[in-house]
Amino acid sequence: MIEYLAERTAQHIKHMVPHHPSSIAVLKYGLSIVINITFIILVTMLLSTLLGTFHPAMIIMFSFALLRQLTGGYHLKTGMGCVAFSSLLFVTLSMMTLPTIYCIILTCMSIILILFYAPSHLANHSRISETYYPLLKIAGCFLVAINLYVLSVPVALAFFVQSVSLIRRR
Repeated sequence: MIEYLAERTAQHIKHMVPHHPSSIAVLKYGLSIVINITFIILVTMLLSTLLGTFHPAMIIMFSFALLRQLTGGYHLKTGMGCVAFSSLLFVTLSMMTLPTIYCIILTCMSIILILFYAPSHLANHSRISETYYPLLKIAGCFLVAINLYVLSVPVALAFFVQSVSLIRRR
């Protein structure tokens, strides 16, 4: 569905502005990213509102996305798979409560995972040069370490799940 919407929109844009330098393929790629993110946000907002977990879900979604930009992570094969999995993950995590000690443990485990695996799966999904990968690792660790001061359970959950997505199967 996402690919279809992106394709149709790209064709429409190219039809309306035929001399635009971007090809339909390039437009489709960019649009599919925007549509994917928009669907994840809307579905997460809708479900979390219905379940009364809107604020934690928004914190989780934002935290997950911010760390993902620094560290990368596994990508699902289809856009709709990503929307369904991500939205359900964010909403499910938003319903969880944990004692503070687990918040600290998850945060420390996230830092360890980032130290060992970050950045991961960035090569075909980012224009960031590999020269900057060590800085991304440090920035990711620093971002997660802030939660040792804040002690937010939703943030710890988001960071931990994102950190697990860094692990590559060999």
